Amino acid sequence: MFKVVYLDDEPELCEIFTSLFSSDEVEIRAFTDPLLAIAHITKSKPNLFFTDYYLPKTNGEQIAEALGKDIPIVLVSGALDLDCKFRFDAFLKKPFRKEDVQALINGFRTKSAS
Repeated sequence: MFKVVYLDDEPELCEIFTSLFSSDEVEIRAFTDPLLAIAHITKSKPNLFFTDYYLPKTNGEQIAEALGKDIPIVLVSGALDLDCKFRFDAFLKKPFRKEDVQALINGFRTKSAS
């Protein structure tokens, strides 16, 4: 099972992400609370993590820095002018297209299988 965590402060986007990308091969866990997401990631060691940039009291870069490079991290944002020092494994522009997310998940699944 390929485990994915999605973090966004918008509950509707978490629901959409989970419903679109969960399958027999891919388990999606979505969070609106950054602290709960970090706790889950630390405990469960998912294969891939998607994080929104703008979050209450923090941002995706701070979350990524706290987690380190143990898992691939995809930054999700509508802002194109972000000046991030953390080197994300991929960037996904909001609003995202289903095909783009699926391609990212499939690409990281292929990498983790080899």
